[in-house]
Amino acid sequence: MKKNLLNVGLFLLSLFAVSCTMQDPVEEKKLGVEAKGPDIVIAVPADKDAKYINIYRKKKDSEYVYNIGEILPGEQDSSASYVFTDGFVDFAVSYSYCARYTYKDYYKTTGWSEPININDDTGPGELRVASSDVALKFNKDENIIEFITGSYDFPKNVTDTTGWSISMIVKNDSKSRVFKITNSKLETKIDLRSVLSSEFLKSSFTIKNFVLEKIEDKSKTSDYKVIYWSLPLDDEPVIEGTENNLITLDTSNLDDNNHDYSKTDGSLYALIKE
Repeated sequence: MKKNLLNVGLFLLSLFAVSCTMQDPVEEKKLGVEAKGPDIVIAVPADKDAKYINIYRKKKDSEYVYNIGEILPGEQDSSASYVFTDGFVDFAVSYSYCARYTYKDYYKTTGWSEPININDDTGPGELRVASSDVALKFNKDENIIEFITGSYDFPKNVTDTTGWSISMIVKNDSKSRVFKITNSKLETKIDLRSVLSSEFLKSSFTIKNFVLEKIEDKSKTSDYKVIYWSLPLDDEPVIEGTENNLITLDTSNLDDNNHDYSKTDGSLYALIKE
């Protein structure tokens, strides 16, 4: 049975500036990488026992490491390797890749691949959310983030936005998650209660950044799925009405007040008819 992806945005997004060599333990094997036109195609060794596999990227001689996506193995998959296509790289820039496998109680990481670059300048280049003079404010009475000015939008180098969404990175004391917000331009408000999962509704959290997200379903040929993330914005957003972007929602109005609309069973229906 395939793994449920209804809440795919809830899977782990690790801190963006973290080295694979800092994870424990480290495997010495490396990912297979190949330049194909404007893309870099990555062969990730398959392991269906992993809950998910994060893909990290860095530029040659750079200290900055970015989490650019995730693979979700399927229980019925028999692939020898998973395919992750990085289609948003700059021309003639060398990149290295590594993967982190997450299991129930531990992590396992690969070593970094050898640096590789594309020699095809027809690609779109690196990808980020387009930010235009954005100023944000937390409205604690309505549990929303308001846009005072500006907007977040798809960048011009995404010519086909099908399947892409603008998403938000949220962090509490124990985890970081990515939550889908919208498939279109974002410029009015973010209703946090309709975006976040229950564990974030009940705890304080910070909004760390915004990314673009796309999910690719490989189920027609294999039993796994791939999540792609853009790079985060260069600067973390500053949200008025908070201290260091720390937010605690008012959940007092989430009580259903026992408005019970349960379906009646057969015995109750028979009793009502008498």
